[in-house]
Amino acid sequence: AGRVGAYAVQFAKLGGARVTATAAAGDAMAVEQLGAARCFDYADPELTSKLRDASGKQGYDLIIEPRFGSNIEMNARILSRNGVIAAYGFDDNPSPAVPARQLLMRNATCRFIGIFGLSQQEQVTAMLQVGDLLARGGVQHRVGMEAGLAGAASAHQRIEAGGLSGAALISI
Repeated sequence: AGRVGAYAVQFAKLGGARVTATAAAGDAMAVEQLGAARCFDYADPELTSKLRDASGKQGYDLIIEPRFGSNIEMNARILSRNGVIAAYGFDDNPSPAVPARQLLMRNATCRFIGIFGLSQQEQVTAMLQVGDLLARGGVQHRVGMEAGLAGAASAHQRIEAGGLSGAALISI
């Protein structure tokens, strides 16, 4: 789980979900501390079967996906009947071959979610909902680095390179 994934784990847990997550091997314990019941290494060659087994072979009702293109085939295999894939990001495969028949047979829904595609009212509603979750308490904020404005470019480079676990806070 990256920065968005860390919040997704916590918000889902606050909403009563049983959360299974994927992350880099070195981040698994931290993700479980955020509320995931299980966390698997996303680079594990046996990931699909491990996720399927962890679901009791029933699949997952909701998959929150930052890398739709690279993971659509795996997700089609681990999604439950009537399950939803909520994709908020793409990666190096922005135009993937989609296993439509497999998704159709599961009566699957794929939702593509982008904050800038929401109306102003939808954005306000989303922010209020996030605010309500934060007000409940118990949400951890993973801070990977803090810097002054002069360090903003360096922080951006670390984020782009994938070398930062947590958010970069810039003081102005």
